[in-house]
Amino acid sequence: FRPYLLFFRRSLFYFRLWVVQNNLRKDNSKVDVLCLIPELVVGGSEKVVGDIVNGLKGKGYRFHFLGSRGENNAWCRSLIRSFNSSFLLSENLKDPDSINFEEYYFFAAKIIRFLGIKVILISNSAQGYKAIERFKSDFPLVKIVDILHVEKFGGTTDEAIPYVPWLDRRICISHYLQDHVQKKYLRAGLNGEYFNRMNVIYNGNDMDDFDLAKVERGAFRVQYGIKPETRIISYIGRVS
Repeated sequence: FRPYLLFFRRSLFYFRLWVVQNNLRKDNSKVDVLCLIPELVVGGSEKVVGDIVNGLKGKGYRFHFLGSRGENNAWCRSLIRSFNSSFLLSENLKDPDSINFEEYYFFAAKIIRFLGIKVILISNSAQGYKAIERFKSDFPLVKIVDILHVEKFGGTTDEAIPYVPWLDRRICISHYLQDHVQKKYLRAGLNGEYFNRMNVIYNGNDMDDFDLAKVERGAFRVQYGIKPETRIISYIGRVS
């Protein structure tokens, strides 16, 4: 049964890839970026990627999403619409220790080749990190960048240290996090050359989004399809 399911998945994937490829041919002046995210969920790191996409896609860049389906809600649907194209995979392809890694790499490599990807952006994707060395071997001209959001998770773990030599640039959201990662480098015996591949870019919110003099009342409900009579509870999960 599994071979038939795999054939069906790949057939749908090839059709989707063919449609996207034909649309991209209309303008070859853009830089195509493949964003590797473990799954589509509501989260701070996902919002950071969404801000990058929305901030740069009108400035010579096109963004493509590869990750598992995750959640199906208004916020996630809004995020996925930010990308020029999206390739949603089954949940079993987000596990880095899964026997399905080869299938994950098959999809990622085809996207890179067919869409002419110039940059790979990794955000907490364990599968993406695991594929880095093969990416660099198969596509040596593609730049690989990752975003480090928090210590002891994603690209800041000890498990990610072996992938450092194949990363062209690492973006930390604070100097504290950069220092945390650099200390890991030293303990692992990595020399200073990899320090120069790190930059700090703080996360931020556009406070105009919260200025009552500039925001139309009810705009948030309209944007996310929330009925007027629905009560909304908001909270801050962590400030750090």
